[in-house]
Amino acid sequence: MIVCINGFRNLMILILICISLNVSGQYSNRYKDGYIIDKYGAKYSGLVKMTEGANDDPDYLLFKESEKADKIKLEKATLRSFVIEKDSFIVVNNYKVPKKKTVLDGFAKILLKTPNEALCELIQHQRVAGPSSNAYDDNRDYFFIIRDKNYIVLTNYNFKHEMTAIVEENGELKKKINSGEFTYKDLNKVVDLYLQNKQ
Repeated sequence: MIVCINGFRNLMILILICISLNVSGQYSNRYKDGYIIDKYGAKYSGLVKMTEGANDDPDYLLFKESEKADKIKLEKATLRSFVIEKDSFIVVNNYKVPKKKTVLDGFAKILLKTPNEALCELIQHQRVAGPSSNAYDDNRDYFFIIRDKNYIVLTNYNFKHEMTAIVEENGELKKKINSGEFTYKDLNKVVDLYLQNKQ
């Protein structure tokens, strides 16, 4: 019986460790190589960490010029864009959520980029308008296209029209979107296939 109890206790400890590792993996405390571009267009290279806000505190970046340098807290209003390792991000303002009166601002990851447009995912955001007792919106994914400095929200209804324009140079991928083989729910797969073809 004692052996069984000890075995169960060890199993529970292992599960708790795994859960802890999973959470810390999503919200890592580790700074990563990258750079920031401030709202004036100046570029600063160093170590960058993206941090979630809480309550009335919006999302922000932490930046250090070197491992031993002091950290600097940078809010969205001070930034234009930033890069963390291989991933590129932009600061989004006045993002209108489909079928809602909600306007968001936040950080968006650039999923793919062409000479004329970019497909992005709003990954951290704060509600800045619209009815709510909570300052933060839900955790849905919001995808949008930047074209001519405008945000075009990607939906089930405009997916075919907008995505065929983005993947224009990839005839096979364009054909599969037009035929309905790939729809909005396949967006991540479309992005992966497009990027693979570009390599």
